[in-house]
Amino acid sequence: MIRRGLFGVLTTAVIGLGVLGAGPGVPRAGGVAAGASVVDLPASIDRSGQLDVTAALNAFLRNLAAGTTVNFPDHGRFRAQGIVFLDRRHDVTIEGHGSTLEATTDGRGSAPPTYQYRAKWPRSRAHVVIRGSSNVRIRELTVVGPNRAGKFRPEFEAQAGFVVSGSRNVDLDAVTARATYGDGVYIVNGSQDVTVRNCTLDHNGRQGVAVVGGQRVTVVGCTINATGRSVIDLEPAHGLVHTVHIRDNRVRGYTNFLLAAVGAGVGVQDIWLERNRVSGGRGVSLFVGVARATRNGIHVIDNTGEGTSNGFEGVLMRFGRFDGIEVRGNRQ
Repeated sequence: MIRRGLFGVLTTAVIGLGVLGAGPGVPRAGGVAAGASVVDLPASIDRSGQLDVTAALNAFLRNLAAGTTVNFPDHGRFRAQGIVFLDRRHDVTIEGHGSTLEATTDGRGSAPPTYQYRAKWPRSRAHVVIRGSSNVRIRELTVVGPNRAGKFRPEFEAQAGFVVSGSRNVDLDAVTARATYGDGVYIVNGSQDVTVRNCTLDHNGRQGVAVVGGQRVTVVGCTINATGRSVIDLEPAHGLVHTVHIRDNRVRGYTNFLLAAVGAGVGVQDIWLERNRVSGGRGVSLFVGVARATRNGIHVIDNTGEGTSNGFEGVLMRFGRFDGIEVRGNRQ
């Protein structure tokens, strides 16, 4: 039963609409070429968490040859108050082995890495930035920021755990982003074939995953807890957010929406929200669409929210100017 029409409050309800268009298969995960060499992170880089090793990590990473796999030590702790870059690296794998990069400050005491960051520093102090790269895999690496309460602070909102910028075939596998002021994962500048799999995004101050410019993005099997704003945010600045699959994730507690797509440009297409499980927060809550243009293709299938939710302003799912809507099998 659906109360007050499709967009009204849904309590113990099953939503069903006819299929308005069949979607393509799930996009492939980013592939990484077989490593030509395996190297250990140098022991000279402090792994006790006592010293700020941002500069040392960047000096090491900027010289990685294509085909290199880097092994971090088991459960090392690395203090990184600035940004750690994988800049124009190709066919590189980072095996974190449970190591942690930790920032204990909000970045005001650290120098911007380049002049492009100066105007918006420390708002733009992210933690790990993958920029202009291809065929990159990061596995079992944890980023911890200083935002222990997980609250939204606009003056620091760009401090994402992992930034994927202008890159392709990127696989974030079993990584953790915890207590950042910004998003857990931020995807921008036309990145392609990005997979966020089996990750933990916990107490992040802005979104769990934000896609500002990206195509063929998959968020699968993740645990996303206590997000300061929305769990998933699709907000293209100038380009496209196209073919996004959000499936089989476990969500607990958030402030705004499970899926938000109401900001910035119009290029949002082919979105799949499937088999996600939500406890707490606002349940299976969506707010998508912009008034000035029509977006195309959204599929909301077999998602479950535990308990009772009134959604946002009494509306659980709100669609505005979206063409090709499929909603079925969801339970709240």
